[in-house]
Amino acid sequence: MKPNYKQHVVDFCFNNLISLYIDVAEQRGFVPPQKRNAYLLKRLKNQYKEPVNKPIKKEIKTLIVRSKSINIEQQLIKLSALIVENNAVAEAEESWVDFLLRLQNHGFNLKVTSYDEPALPDCLYVIKDEIFNNIQRTGSPGPLGLYLYLNSVQAIENAIKLIKADTVFFISNKEIFDNHAKLLMDFRKVCS
Repeated sequence: MKPNYKQHVVDFCFNNLISLYIDVAEQRGFVPPQKRNAYLLKRLKNQYKEPVNKPIKKEIKTLIVRSKSINIEQQLIKLSALIVENNAVAEAEESWVDFLLRLQNHGFNLKVTSYDEPALPDCLYVIKDEIFNNIQRTGSPGPLGLYLYLNSVQAIENAIKLIKADTVFFISNKEIFDNHAKLLMDFRKVCS
């Protein structure tokens, strides 16, 4: 999906939800889902014809056609949340890869692995798909594990010193055992 397409869909969802909630706030008492759906359906039909919505015309038509069998409000909420979550994963992964490349540029060997694979000496390890798994589990991209298996305690201390100077990540927890270390890395600024 193109970034402007994603933003268009999110804006479309948010604008329709805000309009719905303003309308509901002006009503007296409870507004049942059927009336909410009818209000949103009327808006969708009007917006379907708007030239500004041409990039998402297909999605609007799908919502209109399926309006009798779905809760449009819930679909708009789910759709916007899904896109926002995917953007958060992409931003977090990009920051993580940039961080790992900076470590590689300082001469560290880097391996992407799973928990089952045995560690080799003189490497830094990261777990494959950890960002995605964290977001699925906790809704947050961090903390991320960075495992160090270097040839000396001094090499571990040098790596930690370098990592502490990073502007994107910080060490939220560390465990050091001889020439092994487990660092939990977190974002200084949460990815949006």
